[in-house]
Amino acid sequence: MLFLGNSSKKTFILFVLVLLIGGVIFWQWFKLAPLSAPTEEESTWEQITKQVDTAKQKIEAQLEVNRLEGQQTWEEFQRQQKEKELINDIKEYWENSTSTSATSTEDEIIDNR
Repeated sequence: MLFLGNSSKKTFILFVLVLLIGGVIFWQWFKLAPLSAPTEEESTWEQITKQVDTAKQKIEAQLEVNRLEGQQTWEEFQRQQKEKELINDIKEYWENSTSTSATSTEDEIIDNR
């Protein structure tokens, strides 16, 4: 084993291995560039912010669409209610006009005798 004994040769080999492994670790660390300034694409925070903004815009657009659809539905409902009221008014008028004309015709028949 390398660690057992007090040989200077073993100590030198251990020192070289430590430097070699440390060098590989630092080389890989700098290869990934953690000290470089984060670009917009690399920044996780920027990506999260963009995704949140995109989701917010989609939600706002959908809310606007839903508001417009709700407004159209309400206007359609009011139009249908007005049509129903108009139809009911026409029916009442028709019933009143036919009942009064029937009564007046009967009165005319009675008066003509």
